[in-house]
Formats: sequence, C-alpha cells, structure tokens
Amino acid sequence: MTSPTQSINIKNIEFQGYHGYTQTERQTLRLFRVHVQLFFSLDKVVKSDALEDTVDYRKICNAVVDVGIGTTVRLIETLAGKICDTIQTMYPHVAFSVEVEKINPPCRGNPTTSSAILYREAI
Repeated sequence: MTSPTQSINIKNIEFQGYHGYTQTERQTLRLFRVHVQLFFSLDKVVKSDALEDTVDYRKICNAVVDVGIGTTVRLIETLAGKICDTIQTMYPHVAFSVEVEKINPPCRGNPTTSSAILYREAI
C-alpha cells in the first residue's frame, strides 16, 4: 500500500482555453490553472535516481495543456475528467487527483477562482 505522504505534486500548470457555460465564455480565451497530485511509492526512485522509476511530470504538463487547449467544454468538471482520462491512460498504476481552477470566473461576488477536484484510483 502506498503512503498518502508519498506523492509527486505539479502545481499551477496554466493555459488559456475556450471553456465556459455560456456561449460568450466559450468565445473568449480564459485562464485556467491545474494542480496534479500523483500518489505512488517513491521508494524505488529515491534509490535509483532514474526517470523510468517515476512519473515524468513534463509529459503530464504537456498532456494537461494539450487537453486544455485542444478541446472546448462547458464545465470545469468535464475538463477535469478529460485531463484525468489522459493521465490515467499514461500512468494507470498511479492514483492521482486533478484540480482545475477557472481564474476570475464571471460571477457575482468577484471570486478569484472556482475549481473542481477529481480523484482517480490506480487501475
């Protein structure tokens, strides 16, 4: 069993995309920020210092940005799900969470962000 204290964390992956519930939002580039936390044993890589014994966070960053700019969705929950599907295909043996933040969502009260967090178990 993997300790929840062993993880790779990738914070603040940013991209601009055409996502939003309203048509106006989907016609204007909006800023999104993604945080990924990957839970798996780091014991092997701590000893080996070898990239093949861990996850390549460069590949994850590229995949997050590719999904974010390569599709248009209405809801950040859907966007988070698409990102999760992509990461799980790349690293099925790793449990992880993905948080997608919409920066400055167009809402009363002027929130700085809104976000959705999804968690996936290793398969």
